[in-house]
Amino acid sequence: MTVQSLIGIIPQFHAANIPNVLAGQMPEVVCRGDLAAITLPAVGQSRLSSAKRRLTARLSQLQVSLETLARTGPILAAALDQHFETRSQVEQFLDGNAQALHTAMQRHGDQWQFQIEINWKPEEALAMLASRRAIQPDSEDPKALADAMQRAMKTERQRLASAMATILHPAATELAMLPTQGETEVARYLALIDSDGEAALDQAVEAVDALAPDFAPNLFQIRYLGPLPATSFACVARTMATDDDLARAAKTIGMVDHSADAAQIKSAFREYCKLAHPDGGPADPSSTQNKDIDLQAAKQARDLLMCAAAMRATRPMSDQPAILPLLDLRRDENLQTIIEAA
Repeated sequence: MTVQSLIGIIPQFHAANIPNVLAGQMPEVVCRGDLAAITLPAVGQSRLSSAKRRLTARLSQLQVSLETLARTGPILAAALDQHFETRSQVEQFLDGNAQALHTAMQRHGDQWQFQIEINWKPEEALAMLASRRAIQPDSEDPKALADAMQRAMKTERQRLASAMATILHPAATELAMLPTQGETEVARYLALIDSDGEAALDQAVEAVDALAPDFAPNLFQIRYLGPLPATSFACVARTMATDDDLARAAKTIGMVDHSADAAQIKSAFREYCKLAHPDGGPADPSSTQNKDIDLQAAKQARDLLMCAAAMRATRPMSDQPAILPLLDLRRDENLQTIIEAA
């Protein structure tokens, strides 16, 4: 297996159809249990000389593949540049992260993402504002008039963006506002919907278009992109954990052996949690022991150790990973979730 780029995770029962869906792209489908990973050959350094061209090619590969796969069934999209060097690494990733992947699949696998971009025609927007007497210059000076027009346009874009969000929000399970690009763009949204919610979103977009006044029915130009998997709301990535990371995790919950099995890890975690309980901890609430309790860190340590245990349980000793490929379910940090208006 050459170096492969992870495209996404799908239910195993969809895997047989993937070679036909991605015909010509040489997909590799790795099945473990009831999950499967779809990978494609990574864009090589030798094929493209510049870093910019390589990035563009990788983005294009991921985008085109996800657009193709979006209608075939549930999928957890991968983040950009998630590479595996061997098939065994892919299997280890699926083995160790099966429970977390199932949880993520249940939450996001059947959801779609649409991007909605709304522009307006400046001349018609100015005519609309003039009809409302919304442009009030401080004087007859041309600069004052230009400033008044700019203020009125900005105020109207903000008003429309808020009204559009109010219309779109009920049709989406999540709605996020993105920064606008240029003076003609009124608003830009990412909508996350259930796979059967496309009709409701279509109706909401039509209602957004209907905000244009009767005398300027073509005020808005709406670009409607989708469906795609819920890439901006959740995408699969991997981080790597070493033996030192496992040793620190074991120490966090009071274990000596970081190669313990799942039952031992659960037992150690329960004992640790008892220290945080009013009836299970030290008698003195201000004791150093109570102050050192960190349940969030303990949960992270438990999850890491459980992942390692799951990998060991499914791999022969001769094929134990030296570095664990761990699931990192990411959300686009630039998303600004819109709070429902009414």
